[in-house]
Amino acid sequence: MPVTDVHTDPSTLTLSVTTELDAAPQRAWELWADPRKLERWWGPPGWPATFVEHDLSPGGRVGYFMTGPEGERAPGFWQADTSLEKRFPIGERTGISFRADVFNIFNRAQIGNPSTKWTNPSAGTTFGQITTPYTTSAVGTGTPRQMQFMLRLSF
Repeated sequence: MPVTDVHTDPSTLTLSVTTELDAAPQRAWELWADPRKLERWWGPPGWPATFVEHDLSPGGRVGYFMTGPEGERAPGFWQADTSLEKRFPIGERTGISFRADVFNIFNRAQIGNPSTKWTNPSAGTTFGQITTPYTTSAVGTGTPRQMQFMLRLSF
């Protein structure tokens, strides 16, 4: 399956991958559900992926790394968040809704890529070390667990 376009937007921490599938929806789902099949096409040319964690259940996570042409590794992940909502009717047209959203439900650390800058070891090199988190943003993918609650009156 060819990847026809990859678009990143660092300001919103998004990555959009466009592909062409000549398959039925069930067959496409089987591709996503099997990490060995996913490894055959995930990632840009020259950067094969190895999936080390693959849990598609609610709250689960998919973890992988891609290996570059020079042997460098870039970790990646998908994080599943969860949301629960309950509506309580009050009369025929009025009601109260309560919703709870949890992001990074298992509060797993999201780490950045290893440093690829080589300096003189006596100067304190950080080559190959991960010294930064995935993101320094206060919100979005890669942040510590966050919870938000909502109470809405509908009439």
